[in-house]
Amino acid sequence: MIVAVIWSEVPGSALAGRLELTDGDATLWGRERSGDERTASFSCHDLIDVRIERFGPSRLGGRPTLILEHRSGRLFGISPIDSVGVLGELAERFSLQSKLLPA
Repeated sequence: MIVAVIWSEVPGSALAGRLELTDGDATLWGRERSGDERTASFSCHDLIDVRIERFGPSRLGGRPTLILEHRSGRLFGISPIDSVGVLGELAERFSLQSKLLPA
């Protein structure tokens, strides 16, 4: 699954780019306002929390944001560009792949 997103490694600046979610792995690609490219990859099996931030300070650009907490302490915020409806689907996929929800 490939989705156009705004994302950030929290704390950090938001990047416009994409998320590629495959069997058990996720890769985020993005471009900073300066034009510099950044990537972040991680195993979904190492996520310890998956939640949707609808009202709190972790939202990106005022949008509902998927918050992923990695076992290493890294925290990612992801907000789909095209459709808010994709947010719930992403949350479910990450939860299933991380084994936080039963299959």
